[in-house]
Amino acid sequence: MTMIGDIKQRSLHRAKILEGQMHGVQKMIENHIRTHIKESLSSSSEKEQEKAVAELLALYELTSVRSK
Repeated sequence: MTMIGDIKQRSLHRAKILEGQMHGVQKMIENHIRTHIKESLSSSSEKEQEKAVAELLALYELTSVRSK
């Protein structure tokens, strides 16, 4: 294998590792929204509810910027 081929193979391997890590982060975010946010919205504490709404609005802003 040539030096260029070796660098390409190592770079692809690292890219696959990063892809797996990003997939893990996405799953953690989805789990956070489904559990923590859901619980916070149904909380009797108005402060917890407001915090959850603020978090959802921040996520909405991120997706709105991304879709432009």
